[in-house]
Amino acid sequence: MIDLKTGRSEARVSDDKVATDAQLAAYQLAVGAGAVPGAEQGQLVGARLLVLSKTLKGTDYRMAQQMPLDADTRSALLERIVADAEAMAAHSFTAYPDVHCNDDHFAVCRLHTVKPVSAP
Repeated sequence: MIDLKTGRSEARVSDDKVATDAQLAAYQLAVGAGAVPGAEQGQLVGARLLVLSKTLKGTDYRMAQQMPLDADTRSALLERIVADAEAMAAHSFTAYPDVHCNDDHFAVCRLHTVKPVSAP
């Protein structure tokens, strides 16, 4: 499974940085569960992140690989998915701003800088 990204910057393009990446791991779960047409369940060899960018130095692409999920990692990911789904399905939940939410360079989460809103 390869996750293809395009853009000016991709900070997580190294094997170390994608080792615990939940998105790539979720792709592995999907392949392993037979949810990806054309992908054979028994042929899972991990997941890769492929970034295409003209701003990379010396190349137009970078690739990082996440190793295949072992039984413990797979189990922990499934538990995380269940816990996250239960939290998101709750009557209310707390959303915590992340570092990138206040970063003036990217500022992708400006909504978090708005004061909390509550229904009457």
